[in-house]
Amino acid sequence: MTKANEEMKSENPDSAIVKFKIIKDLNSRDPHIEEHIVECDSLIVQKNIDNKPPEIPTQTIIKGNLQEAKAYNNKGLRYSAMGDNDKAIEAYNKAIDLNPKYQQAYRNRAIQYIRKGNDYAALKDANEAIRLAPNDGDNYCTRGDVYNMQKIYEAAIKDFTKAIELYDKVNSVIYSDGKSTITHSKNTLKASTYYRRGLAHSMAGKKDAAEYDFNQANLLDSANY
Repeated sequence: MTKANEEMKSENPDSAIVKFKIIKDLNSRDPHIEEHIVECDSLIVQKNIDNKPPEIPTQTIIKGNLQEAKAYNNKGLRYSAMGDNDKAIEAYNKAIDLNPKYQQAYRNRAIQYIRKGNDYAALKDANEAIRLAPNDGDNYCTRGDVYNMQKIYEAAIKDFTKAIELYDKVNSVIYSDGKSTITHSKNTLKASTYYRRGLAHSMAGKKDAAEYDFNQANLLDSANY
């Protein structure tokens, strides 16, 4: 396990973000939403200082399935940031029940299933997210993560390559959990994906391709400073 992976599993996810600019699952962007403001992966959501369960204020629940679905999705993100995968999944389930076409909720739930080791459920959700938003690079990154988990490296490489192509078409993306936001540049998005593709190439025994990807990730990451 690399230092970055260890840091991503630690109580302080920010260090992993600074080092590799890995977002994912993250870890979420919808090109159809104005200004590309979307729900982010739990890796970039700050923990509550008092570590209390994230509650949704009554006034934030606006009538209409879409707004309610967003509120529950944000609740899932905050549970995810606290490491409570089961409650995060429950919140995403509710978001999807309210809006079955809510692609970010499918992707975020896929990320939780990855963390629980349920690759079958993760792949099903990642596929649905791609079906609903085929031009969202984050969806391909998520499915690529599932394929890496399943050791289907060629499929993972294909998805990461598609994500890089899609990220190349944007300038930056704003991620939000409903309370805080963070902006990632094109370079940051691509650096993260080159790194993940490099891992897939490495596991597939393609050392030269892996070295190229890791070098690209480092160059893009350095360009942010």
